[in-house]
Amino acid sequence: MKRIFLLFLLTIILLFSTSCSSAIVKVEIGSFPSNIVYYVGESDTLNLDGGTVLVYTSSRLFRPRYDESSEMNEYPMSLKTGPFNVVNDIDFSIPGIYEVHIIWLENVVGRFPIQVIER
Repeated sequence: MKRIFLLFLLTIILLFSTSCSSAIVKVEIGSFPSNIVYYVGESDTLNLDGGTVLVYTSSRLFRPRYDESSEMNEYPMSLKTGPFNVVNDIDFSIPGIYEVHIIWLENVVGRFPIQVIER
């Protein structure tokens, strides 16, 4: 009887602890940065202020997926500790259109253009 009770108690604890964690099920761009046009020679860094990334999580124990019960959290793109990376190869000394990528788990989940122009 003690074994059955102990097994039951351990099962309840395991189910409770795993159901409290959330799995990321979707990541997308919420809003683009305020500044997407730069002038040659006037900047050397990408300003991500105003840009946001939406991260959806599911607390489903089995087969978490994106659906109406998913919880959404919004992170500023400038946040260095979000569950995503912002990658670019912008050369601020050469005019052109460059693409900025939002990456999550090695997959590009969003992208937006940045333009560098001459004055």
